[in-house]
Formats: sequence, C-alpha cells, structure tokens
Amino acid sequence: MGNADNLHEILRAGIEAARQGDKERARQYFERVVQLDDQNEAGWMWLASTIDSVEQRKGYLQKVLQINPNNERAREALSRLSGSASTADADRQAIERLRRLQRRQAAPAPRPTPSPQPTPSSDDEGLSLGVALIAAVLVLIAIVVIIFAVVSSQESDEPIGERTLAAFVNATETPTINPALFTDTPVFGIIVAEPSTAPTLPPTFTSTPPPSETPLGPPSPTPIPLSDFTLFYSSLSPGQAQLRLFSARGDGSEAQPASNENLEFRDIAIDPTGQKIAFVRETTSMMEDVDGNITEITAPQLFVAPLNNLAAARQITTINGNVLAHPAWGSDGVSLVFVSDFDNDEEIWFITDDGQNLRKLTDNTAVDNDPVWLLDGSKIIFASDLDSPGFTEIYSMNPDGTNITRLTDDSGSSFNPSVSPDNTLIAFVSDRGGDGDIFIMDIDGQRPFLVTSDDGGAEDRLPVFSPDGRWIIFSSNREDGIFQLYAISLDGDVLVRLTNDEREAFSADFLPAFGAP
Repeated sequence: MGNADNLHEILRAGIEAARQGDKERARQYFERVVQLDDQNEAGWMWLASTIDSVEQRKGYLQKVLQINPNNERAREALSRLSGSASTADADRQAIERLRRLQRRQAAPAPRPTPSPQPTPSSDDEGLSLGVALIAAVLVLIAIVVIIFAVVSSQESDEPIGERTLAAFVNATETPTINPALFTDTPVFGIIVAEPSTAPTLPPTFTSTPPPSETPLGPPSPTPIPLSDFTLFYSSLSPGQAQLRLFSARGDGSEAQPASNENLEFRDIAIDPTGQKIAFVRETTSMMEDVDGNITEITAPQLFVAPLNNLAAARQITTINGNVLAHPAWGSDGVSLVFVSDFDNDEEIWFITDDGQNLRKLTDNTAVDNDPVWLLDGSKIIFASDLDSPGFTEIYSMNPDGTNITRLTDDSGSSFNPSVSPDNTLIAFVSDRGGDGDIFIMDIDGQRPFLVTSDDGGAEDRLPVFSPDGRWIIFSSNREDGIFQLYAISLDGDVLVRLTNDEREAFSADFLPAFGAP
C-alpha cells in the first residue's frame, strides 16, 4: 500500500471514530495524518473538530488557511470561534450552576421552626372554642362542595384539555411560564400535565344527601418494562476492526450476537415493520481510471437485510467516498435517507430499499448529517453547520429537501437527533457545556431540557427513544472509559446501565413494539 493509500485509510478511520463519538481515538488518527503529511488540509480540518480547547482549534484552523487561503469553511469557523469563546464559557458556567441547583433541590428542605405563640387566657378559651367549631363546620362544608364538584366533572362527557408546562421547586416565588419563549439556557424541572380548566363550583351551597360513589374510569395502563422490548446494537470487541450486531432484551439482558458470521454492522436502523434492517458496511472493489490503471477502492456502502436472515444482505449503493453513514427509514418502510460525501462534502441523500431513486436532498457547502424522519413522514430532522461553520445545529426540512428550518441556536454543536414515538419530542446531543450531553426539546425546537447531568464530563452519544417513549437509550463512556449503553428517564432522574462488558457499544435501535402506549 502506498503512502497516499495509507493516509487515506488513516483519515477514514479517524472520521469513523469521530462519528462514533470517540474523540480521543479520532484525534490520534488525525494527528498521525498531519504527521505524515503536514500539508494535508482535510487532516488539519478534522483534527480541529476533535479539540475542545478553543485556542488549539483556532491554531489548527489557521494552519488550514495557510495551506489553502480559499477555504471559506475554515475562515468562517475561525471567525465564529473568535466571537464565541466567552459565550461558550458562560454557557458552561450556567449549566454547572443549574446542575448544582438541581442537586440542592433534590435535598430535603429543612423543617421550619414554629414561632412562639402567646398562651391563651382562661377568658379567651370560650371564644376560641366557638371559633374552632365554626371553622370545623366551614371545612366540612368545603369538603362536601369539592366532592360534589369533582363528581360532577367526572360525570361530564366533555373531556378536560391538557396543557404541558414545567414545574419548578421554589419556596418564595412562582415563575411565569411562557411556553412559546425560546431560552438558550436549558430548563430544569419535571414535565407534568395540568388541566387547562378548573372545575366550576356551584354558586351557593345546597344541603344534599352524600353522593353515591361514582366508579372511576379504567386505570392507566401499566408501563411496559424495558425487558419486554427487543434491542439491537452495534458492538466493537477489543482488537477487532469491525462492529458486530448484537440483540438483547431492552434492559440489556440476554445479549447475544445476532449473526453467527463475523460480518460488519455499522449505523443500524430497523424499518417500521420490524422486518428489515439497514446498515453500513465497508466493501472493496476494483476501479479503472482514465489511463487504464486498476486501483483497489475500499469505501462504506449501504445494505439492507431481512432481520430473520442477515446473511441475505443486499448492497443498495455503489458510492465512492470516505463517509456513508446514518441511514434512517421513512414511515413507508421503503424510503431511506443517509449521509454521503460523494460530492466532496457531507450531504443528505434519498434512496429506496431496492437501490433505486437515488437523489440528493441537500446541496450546499455545509456538513449535513444525522438525518431522521418524523414518524408520520412529514419532516426530516438533521444536523448541519449550515449557519455556523464548524458547529452543527439541529434543523428540519421537508422530505424533498425544501423549507429548511433551524431548531437550535447555541454555542458548541448539537447533533444526533432522535424523534419520540408520538412525534412530540426530539432527543439530541449538545456539547454546549463542554462535553456531550443528552437534551430533549419540543418538536419545534422550544423548551430545551438537559437530561444527562452529573456525568463527570463524559461523552454521551446516539440517543434513541424506547418504543413507549418513556426512556432514552444512549451510548456513553461515563464508567470505565468504555462506551456502553444506558437508559435514562426523560426527566433524568433514573439511569440504568444496560451493557457491562469489554465491548464498546455504539448505535442502537429497537424492534417496533406494536400496541405500545
């Protein structure tokens, strides 16, 4: 293998490590590239993306501009870095303050000390007794009125509407919540449902016999345990170069290889019917150039296979490039979107599962990545640095690539979006606080909420909702420095480790659970 081929392989390995969230391993690959070729523009650009230090990143971008003064992306990224350092520091400090506040709020509040009361005199005892009796009667009347109102509201056929708001713990002040207001600072709280209209009390009290007991409606469905779902995920064993496919119960138990063959399964996506899986695998082919020279080309390609016969996988793309990643199914179980740098920068492409109808959905000089479809097929959510070179944000667009709308606007990068089963929430990763954390927000980008706090600076990646929408599964190196799978409740209060072995776990997806709430 020549030096050029060797550089190409190292660069591609670094890009893959960066996509999997392993910044340290990616940095080592890119450092090796620029050591071998000090004028490698792509190597310096990618190396800058793996560095947390603003000053170091600026230095690498300046190196890119020395190599190629016409690299507008490096110039714009350098300009943004120069103006955003103080904002990023402020955001990190704000997140740390909110994390400390969350910990304090979780502690039990001190019991208030009652103030001393004057001892009543004997002359006042009769009056006090009379007042107490009157108060008791009033309380009894109020209780009867409330019971009557509640029963009346239950008997009504008119459903009570619900609105969602954030509940805060504050002993001295009740904040005013404006759900339409977009805030850059994440909200800490618990999402609850509150009736939009209170029951109307009768204008006057009329003595009536105690109401008969009204049977309540059917009880809320019992939450489905994680163990009832089926989870598939890609896992990398020590010393191995290829990610293998594993299946397990949703709680991580009974994990086993999904195939007896040592085949690569990267960036997996299960179709809405639960019958097929799309994934990425590297292939090697021979290519003849215009001079008749034969060259061996290794490139990632997109495959589709029946879940019950993984060996029957079909290659549906023949695209050359360093990047082909993140396939996502449309609601019809036929359409797919994915990312490729076939035209020299990462764009979002469309294809059907028979390998036909290939077309490009985005066409710009930005890095477009991580596409995922809304479950009703109406929108595609994706990450891009379209408006902020070097720093990705979350966007939405129509399935034909039109009507691109920005959903996040923060320092650092936001990426890896995932949509909840009811199409109301987006989970995503943001490093606005210095490390990759899981956030959720409304489907229109409002009310961002930090889910993974107190993780010791770990990198959390690749979130995906459980089929019932109650959990977010994600990959993290928060323990042992090895990427493992975790499940966390939407409010961030419950964290469960799903995998615990020497293999590193990356992309995951659930088998659809038909009938899940």
